Amino acid sequence: MADVFSLGFRAGFWRRAFSLIVDALVIGIPFQILVVWLYAATDGAVQVTGMYVGCHIVDQPKYALDPPPPKQSNFAKECRSSVIGLETSRTLVVGRAFREGSVTKTVSQNYSLDSDGQPRNALHLDWLEQLALLAYLITMEHRTGVTLGNYVFRIEVVSWKSPGSPGIPLLNSIIRQLSQWLGLVPIVAFGVYEFIAGGEFSFVFNEGWTIKSITLKSATNEVRVLLICLGLCVLWSLCNLILIVAKRDPLFDRLARVTVLRD
Repeated sequence: MADVFSLGFRAGFWRRAFSLIVDALVIGIPFQILVVWLYAATDGAVQVTGMYVGCHIVDQPKYALDPPPPKQSNFAKECRSSVIGLETSRTLVVGRAFREGSVTKTVSQNYSLDSDGQPRNALHLDWLEQLALLAYLITMEHRTGVTLGNYVFRIEVVSWKSPGSPGIPLLNSIIRQLSQWLGLVPIVAFGVYEFIAGGEFSFVFNEGWTIKSITLKSATNEVRVLLICLGLCVLWSLCNLILIVAKRDPLFDRLARVTVLRD
């Protein structure tokens, strides 16, 4: 570790953040352009959320929808997602807005539409863009230790074991990227347990997936466990954020035995 410390100063929050934004654009812009073509070529069978989403109120449809919209629906709106004016997705939202105390709540159901505004089954590829970004980050850190965003903001990921060599071991790169999301593990584990146990999260949600009003006295054991899981997620994120702002190695970098240095 002494060699790592002697190489330079650690990258702070803003360099890391802006570097990630550049990398997201490097992957996101070509991906969005591809989806624009796929959306047009497949008549809306392939869709993805674009960089701009605009919605406008429409009349409630007279035809049957599958699955059925919420009971006593009182609004409908059509949302279009686009990139530089080119459509990448089109969605009909039908739902019910109502008052609960001083709060207005909404229950809704979304339906994918084709380019003519008719309901159709569609494959949504938002997850594929995130997967491509993850693969890009892992590959570039492994091969050179520098992504395009890192190059722009003059930072580099180096290995504790061989800080003078370009790139970091592949396993370390995978550990670094995945461990950033460790805080979500308790929440995901809790959700999987509830799903396997046949729970429908009725302790948190009303019918239509609106959130219940919960007090400490009325909280069930499931709610308490969920709050603990959320607390662990927030704690993990805060610990890493504080270390990065202080220009020290965050926990996920330490787990991967790497550090991020700036010129």
